[in-house]
Amino acid sequence: MKVESWQRLLAFSSVLALGSACNDDTTEPTKPAALGKPELSVVSNSWTQRANMPSDRWWPAVAVVQSNGQSVLYAIAGEGSKGAVSTVQAYNTATNTWTNRTPIPRGLRNHNGAAVIGGKIYVAGGDQGDNSTPLSSLFVYDPQRNTWTSKRSMPHGSASGVSAAIDGKLYVLTQCGSEWCESIVRRTLYRYDPATDQWTTLGQAPNSHAGGMAGVINGRLYVVGGCCGSGPGLLDVYDPATNAWSSKASMNSKRYQGASAVVGGKLYVIGGTTFDGVSNVHVRTTSRNNPVNNTWTTLRPMPQPRSGIGGARILVDGQVRIEVVGGNRPGNNLMYVP
Repeated sequence: MKVESWQRLLAFSSVLALGSACNDDTTEPTKPAALGKPELSVVSNSWTQRANMPSDRWWPAVAVVQSNGQSVLYAIAGEGSKGAVSTVQAYNTATNTWTNRTPIPRGLRNHNGAAVIGGKIYVAGGDQGDNSTPLSSLFVYDPQRNTWTSKRSMPHGSASGVSAAIDGKLYVLTQCGSEWCESIVRRTLYRYDPATDQWTTLGQAPNSHAGGMAGVINGRLYVVGGCCGSGPGLLDVYDPATNAWSSKASMNSKRYQGASAVVGGKLYVIGGTTFDGVSNVHVRTTSRNNPVNNTWTTLRPMPQPRSGIGGARILVDGQVRIEVVGGNRPGNNLMYVP
């Protein structure tokens, strides 16, 4: 399937009702619990519906900043019903409440994700809507001051990539370099050093991962999935110590535009979209990769199929959870107990 068709179909289908689940999503769904204190969700491998994100947004950049032993999740930019938005909203996981924060300087969708370094959030690239060229911008958000700062731009514009923080530096694996990815698909990895405000070009990934999911385990960048080409389902791992990539076991389902988080040295990949040969289908699959034995396990799925979502590891009263946000209300804020 061409990337152009994928992105146009996905953008259209995201504003419609959620699609049906795939065959590997037939596990009986967990009924959403009534909104209340997070500690009510104590059963492993279970889902709880939390307070709805106040805005209907797809593909928000998601990052978590710790404050006094608790987690505050930030949902940044994304795509609303009328296109790219600059909205920034913070979710306090302890109180189950949302607040509006200073918007990012420009509306962004299809960004390259977000990463936290030194308590600040870095958001690179993205685009501003139809007929727009992917951007090379880098914005940094300071939660303490509630302010945004523009930093040195990436060497090339990129959309639909992934970002991660390793040893105090920002890593961005680029993807779409032109509108709809129809003429330029990048798979270059860049490293940004906040101390020097400089970018370094590193090795190319073995596969394309447009709309893929990612996480950091033991100082290595794990990137999985993607919409098309050789990327769907494949797992590539980058080791900064050797500046080298390696490929691992493929995911148990081919997906893109899902959420991801790392807990206990394992990579969780949640929801997203797959292409069944005819159309894009949103799924509710929850998958977990164990790097020790290079295997994938299918866990309890989300209550509903969702795509264009973001996820992050959070702490609630010292307990590790995964928060997943994005999409339309109700149910656009879910908490998973690993």
